[in-house]
Amino acid sequence: MSSNVPLTAVAKIIDIVAPLSRGAGSVSGNTFAAAGNGRVDFIVLVGTCKHTGATLAYSVFTATRGAGTYTLQSGSLDTATAPTDGNKAHVLSVPLSGARPFVKLICTSATAWMNYGIVAVIYGGSGPRLQSGETTPFVI
Repeated sequence: MSSNVPLTAVAKIIDIVAPLSRGAGSVSGNTFAAAGNGRVDFIVLVGTCKHTGATLAYSVFTATRGAGTYTLQSGSLDTATAPTDGNKAHVLSVPLSGARPFVKLICTSATAWMNYGIVAVIYGGSGPRLQSGETTPFVI
């Protein structure tokens, strides 16, 4: 007999970007502390892409302290979601560094309006792992 552990017992879920309709430009997600964790999965819920050619790029930035200077994380994802990827969920899985435990995701929507929202799932480190121990970012 197997035991089912709830996700909230092994991971912390954070609201990063509230679901809204956004035009061209950058949106900085909520900054969060991830000390003691080994990985963060950003779940990007993309709704309607209102115009052909709309894109959404993601970049992960980290810092040594919450009010510190954020720099692009080495190996971070800069993945565009084309209009054909609208009305889908996308997962960006990124390893975390204990030396830079403060994390921020910046989304840039180019050329057109898009509806999207983002949550983060933080896990790993000293706690149970939900993935197979990947050490590089990847997109599902």
